[in-house]
Amino acid sequence: MIRAIVGLGNPLPRYYMTRHNLGRLAVEAMRRKAFPEWKTHFWKNYLWSQNAEDQILVLSKTYMNLSGKAVRSLAKDRLVKPEEILVVMDDCSLPLGKLRYRASGSDGGHHGLGSILEVMGTKDVPRLRMGVGADPLNMADYVLSEFPEEELSIVGSMTEYLSDLPEKLRLNEEKTINEINNWRAPQFEPRV
Repeated sequence: MIRAIVGLGNPLPRYYMTRHNLGRLAVEAMRRKAFPEWKTHFWKNYLWSQNAEDQILVLSKTYMNLSGKAVRSLAKDRLVKPEEILVVMDDCSLPLGKLRYRASGSDGGHHGLGSILEVMGTKDVPRLRMGVGADPLNMADYVLSEFPEEELSIVGSMTEYLSDLPEKLRLNEEKTINEINNWRAPQFEPRV
């Protein structure tokens, strides 16, 4: 059972609308839909919001490549097991507008997920990958660039679709996972 959902991204405002912050944007949409305001303490490296059903949403206060530190703190503070933490993140190997949920596996080259798997000591950390497409020439610049105007409607569709995710997972996790893996943004057009 998923108890915590972590949105990966970078904490500074200049990264807010970048591709690398898509996981963070999705979790912020979830919080706005049905959770109280973010809570934080100066000594913690994450923000959290907890609803009446004891589901926890989390945003790291660390940079992407150090996301494992925040997730380790969350797991220790809230007694959450790795398999109960869903990591929501961007993925350059998926086209913009496609989602993929997996219960375990490698980091697929994603440094934020890699940091989490390393500190948790297991590959059994569920993850929800949100496609952002790819630029084969300069991946680092691509993921740290903002979404262009023509992609914002797809980004909005993805985050709006996921805004109900905590409730859907609570009611029927298996059905929700199947729906996620079959969902495409209405504007989805695979690049050929």
